[in-house]
Amino acid sequence: CILSFLESKKENRIWYKGSYYALV
Repeated sequence: CILSFLESKKENRIWYKGSYYALV
């Protein structure tokens, strides 16, 4: 459960960076 949480957290960070650069 914790492992999947960390995995999703890492993916969210990458997706957040991508969307941030897309906006800028």
